Amino acid sequence: MRKVKQRGMVHWKNRDLYLNHNLEGRWIGLEEIGDGWQLAWFHDYPVALLDSRLAQFREIPKMMRAAEGSPHGGSPLPPSIDGNLTD
Repeated sequence: MRKVKQRGMVHWKNRDLYLNHNLEGRWIGLEEIGDGWQLAWFHDYPVALLDSRLAQFREIPKMMRAAEGSPHGGSPLPPSIDGNLTD
């Protein structure tokens, strides 16, 4: 669990990364989903992907949003989507 700090920043591996200012003061969870990616959760809602190699949060691709129906229901990113994420 990590607390979203002022201006939407999350402390991770001695760095402050921007997630979203609307989550300021809230707690998020990070779930390893494979090959350098973590999924950021707010309650039962996936809110972003963390690219561990670049140390930045990314938007969740549309193909993963379809699997959001249940907590932790998103599927791991296939290797082909690496580099095709939008900021």
